[in-house]
Amino acid sequence: MRAIIVSIGTGKGVEHGIAKAINGCNPTLVVYLVTEKSKNTVDLVKPLLNSDYSSEQSFIADENDFEKCYADAKKVLEKLVKKGYSPENITVDFTSGTKAMSSGLVLASVSLECDNISYVYGKRDDIGRVISGTERNMILKPTEVIADGRKKLATLLFNKYQYEGCLSIIENVKKMTGDEKILGKFNTLETLAKAYSAFDRFDHENAMGYLKKLDEKTEEEMHINTYKNKVLLHKEINSKKYSLEQIADLIENAKRRGKEGKFDDAIARMYRVIELLAQFRLWSKHNIDSSDVDIHRIPKEHRGHYEKMRKNGTISIGLSKAYSLLKDLDDNLGKDFSSNPEILKVLNWRNYSILAHGTKPINGKQYEEALKVVENFAAKYFQELKQMIEQAYFPKVKI
Repeated sequence: MRAIIVSIGTGKGVEHGIAKAINGCNPTLVVYLVTEKSKNTVDLVKPLLNSDYSSEQSFIADENDFEKCYADAKKVLEKLVKKGYSPENITVDFTSGTKAMSSGLVLASVSLECDNISYVYGKRDDIGRVISGTERNMILKPTEVIADGRKKLATLLFNKYQYEGCLSIIENVKKMTGDEKILGKFNTLETLAKAYSAFDRFDHENAMGYLKKLDEKTEEEMHINTYKNKVLLHKEINSKKYSLEQIADLIENAKRRGKEGKFDDAIARMYRVIELLAQFRLWSKHNIDSSDVDIHRIPKEHRGHYEKMRKNGTISIGLSKAYSLLKDLDDNLGKDFSSNPEILKVLNWRNYSILAHGTKPINGKQYEEALKVVENFAAKYFQELKQMIEQAYFPKVKI
């Protein structure tokens, strides 16, 4: 199905240009945008058409008020879309009508991303009307204008961490045009969206692979600098087991979920941060792997207690027992954990949240409090985390 919307003006001979536009489109439906003054022009157009096209009329409230013309034209376009006409199959013709009608119709068509804008031109008489028989139909494709609007939307989605939505828009633009002049920054944004989508999913190697494709000049054009991110990624990729970089990555990931309003997701990540702090401390300071505890690295007076946890030849401990082991090792991190009511409150919120063992959703106030508690607890024992958290911050682009 193809439709054409035509703005209808008055004056001698305008019907020829209008008919030229309609016949060139060969639509299944013609919508005439008319005023009280111009509605009779439609009767002059119809005899000049190649076929008895299905048609309807829609009235413009004030042909000299641009904003009203735009609003009326937009309503007509939206009505056609609801009827099943896709914007790609809607043509608008602004050959006739007042300047306000023409400009309002064109702007409305661009806002709904219609594919074709029609304009009939030719030799004009002394008062500016196209002389009958000299008409030529020009079809304009507002690709660059539409692409510019989609670029702004794709950028907005990228900056709100909606990378898959950003990539979907870019894919649609690539289907719309192959013009490299238009696609230049879209291609760069696509690489960035793929990089940070992977980064956001902790797929660090793919994230690094995409970021390495960008040179300094390209990054400057997007007003970003990915150097700190690549430093963090490099260390995460090359870490043997647990690392502070992983903790910084998780903290920033939790913040992004919080900014999206996904507070349960955020607090689940903070729970993992608390657990990872203990795992890293055991690994880095005491040479103990919480997933396979070496009993000989535990003080003799406590070995029997942990030996009872052995299953299938391995001692594997979770969050609570990891901190208990740190306390048994006379580590201040373990001692602080067991006597820290704020940390225990955060763990309690998580345990009763709907993504853990309960049915209570986390609210924004709880999220903000939990984030502050976890960051302060981590920074108390690992001061270098502050710099790493900065390295884990995702950049915002400007196009």
